[in-house]
Amino acid sequence: MRHIYGVFLVLCGVLVGDGVIRAESVTTEVARCGLERLYFPVGSEALVYPGCRFVLLRSDSALLEGEIEYSAPGVAVSAEIAGVCDSIELSGAVATIDTYTIDSTVALRFGQSIGPWFELLLSEAGDSPARWTVEPYGWGERASERMVFDVERGVLDGCFSYRGMASGSDRGHEAMPATWMVVLTPNLDRKVNEQGMLTTALYYAFDPSKLPLMFDGDDMVAVNALSPMLDGGRRPFAVDVVRAQGLLAEALGNRKEITLAITDPSLRTTAMYFADILARERIVTTITTDRTTSDCYLSFAPVDIFNDGYTLSYLLARLTEADTVSASVHESLSVARSHLDRARLMGADDRLASLALVNNRLVQELGVFPLFRPAVHMLCKPSLSGIDRDQSGRLDLSRGVELRPPAYLSGGGQ
Repeated sequence: MRHIYGVFLVLCGVLVGDGVIRAESVTTEVARCGLERLYFPVGSEALVYPGCRFVLLRSDSALLEGEIEYSAPGVAVSAEIAGVCDSIELSGAVATIDTYTIDSTVALRFGQSIGPWFELLLSEAGDSPARWTVEPYGWGERASERMVFDVERGVLDGCFSYRGMASGSDRGHEAMPATWMVVLTPNLDRKVNEQGMLTTALYYAFDPSKLPLMFDGDDMVAVNALSPMLDGGRRPFAVDVVRAQGLLAEALGNRKEITLAITDPSLRTTAMYFADILARERIVTTITTDRTTSDCYLSFAPVDIFNDGYTLSYLLARLTEADTVSASVHESLSVARSHLDRARLMGADDRLASLALVNNRLVQELGVFPLFRPAVHMLCKPSLSGIDRDQSGRLDLSRGVELRPPAYLSGGGQ
């Protein structure tokens, strides 16, 4: 017998190496009775789920039988039992509840239509590659539909997409912020980007209320700073179409075309949004996948909520790859790098102040703009459990297990 949170639990089962853990029943007291239902202080954490049967006992005598209708962590509620609260004395009674069985020997298989950046979402803690695999499904709506279909027919245990996936009562769905943001960045060695005018013009025309038109996904969130800790919800520059038009004319002069690069296929819709804005000014946009030949580019930048300078450091590394830059640009990069280096040695308040200086250099002087942060949607089959986040907020797939229902719930007898 073990005492956990004031409740006596009896787990009947075996553990064989890293094999199968069986937890076939749990014995607990009744927490309360109300509305003709029994409430138990154990739930999904003890593998008690809807449909599981229970027997209420005093000594060796069975008082009644029933089944669980609702279960959550720390609580399970029986189906309605007429007269139970009036006719049965619960003092000294205990319930034995059937539970699901954990099968940890099954190798889990997931699909993803995110691309290489998906790896940033995964935890390295407890990683066991032999226990699970992730299969890339390509990109776009068709890929997401194929993954959902494969989950429904049992080919996959779960899948990950930028798109929200339909979830009924028999399927598990969760959305989580991506560990990366979308950034608009100038190629600093291009004359058109002097004082960051081209990207600043595009940012003035960037309207976060139209995010669903900019990305083939769901639940994107606009970001306003190049570090999550600096994002107070206010844009660097307000939406101003007239200002955008003026800066475009000043940046491009007689030019009537620009080249805009994307570093990931999912950003093509975002590029088309900006191409449409430019087309209204009679400017032709060529979209390419080679950022080195572009005037500016759309890319992902990693986000780490436990390292507030991570995104800034990443972007500075990319910006300093430019072969030839003006003296003023070189000075801005050097000053930003110095502020970032000093921030690593400072306390919390001074550190944020120093990081804000880096952010302002990149945004206001160089024209590097944060746009939005996608959401990643996870869909798992109902028999999968244990997928959770580690302390850094990343997904730990290594703890995923297959749940087996009692035989009478799977058609295996009474």
